[in-house]
Amino acid sequence: MALLPACEKLAAEAIEPNVFYEPWMLLPALRHFSNEKPEILIVRRRDRPGELLGMFPVRIGAHHRLLHLAAMWQHPHCYLTTPLIAPDGRVICWRAIARWLEENRQVHLLEMSRASVDGAVYAGLSEYVHQDHIPMPVLDLYPRALARLAPDMETYLQRHWGKKQRQTYQRKFRRLAEQGELTVSVLNKDEDLEQWLDEFLALESSGWKGAEGSALSCNQPDACFFREFSREAFARGRLLMVAMRMNGKAIAALHNVYAGYGAFQIKTAYDESWQQYSPGKLTYMETLRILHEQKRCEWIDSCVSVTNTSAREVWRQQRLIGDLVIPVGRRGLALLHVVQMGREIRRLIKSAIHH
Repeated sequence: MALLPACEKLAAEAIEPNVFYEPWMLLPALRHFSNEKPEILIVRRRDRPGELLGMFPVRIGAHHRLLHLAAMWQHPHCYLTTPLIAPDGRVICWRAIARWLEENRQVHLLEMSRASVDGAVYAGLSEYVHQDHIPMPVLDLYPRALARLAPDMETYLQRHWGKKQRQTYQRKFRRLAEQGELTVSVLNKDEDLEQWLDEFLALESSGWKGAEGSALSCNQPDACFFREFSREAFARGRLLMVAMRMNGKAIAALHNVYAGYGAFQIKTAYDESWQQYSPGKLTYMETLRILHEQKRCEWIDSCVSVTNTSAREVWRQQRLIGDLVIPVGRRGLALLHVVQMGREIRRLIKSAIHH
């Protein structure tokens, strides 16, 4: 990408961080998940063409006779599709992207799946559709577990954990520590990254993910992507890996990446033979403690549904994620009404069948 430095600058200054669309994470994804090559749409500044206002990785769908679709690109390990937008591009970027998609790709509808709907980017999108009198249906909304850091860990626990819950956590930690030499380690810049990655992949594949074939090591593109973007994050000082070990062997590990004023939990793994001691939940807690000590971010996104019990018990707050459809052009508006009508008819039929 000739515009790589400008894209890196945009990611660093974006009104809402999204590590999955940062160039150093996006480029490995493009290399290893090549079945659906997206177009990287760039919005430049008119007065300073070398600087960017926005970056939108978009997959142009197959053109049907009546309906031409596009969607923010989402590979198997992309948990957020919020585009990167500069502070002064929060409205103008959406208008520019919509116009380009209509004129150059004849797109009628732009879909955003797993997009944040409670941040600055969504606020800019809402302002754009309001100004241009465009309806924007939200197809689905779901909360995602998130932790907003307090001034320190003790304050966080007091705000979000009752006395009984804190005692339960401490008791579980003591019970686990009684089983042998228990340590919690953080990957530092002088350690062997590859050894940590090997350990993580082996731990993840030892459990149900390995049995089902969904572990990263079960699929070469997944494993290669994981290693490649982890190296990039490590080289930038953005990788936070935490491992809980018993007698020197990992029994739980978390893989997190810093982005802007936040952090994203990318992958987790734990040894199921220690399940009765909840090593995964304990490592969640230790990671929160480390984040409070490092003071590098304001929040961490679990990247899992709030229905995930392990995440919900530790990350006590939420962020709102949604699936959106944005009409493009006049025909997009007309087709949107048809789509909405079809969804409502299906809902009524389904309701009538069940009653």
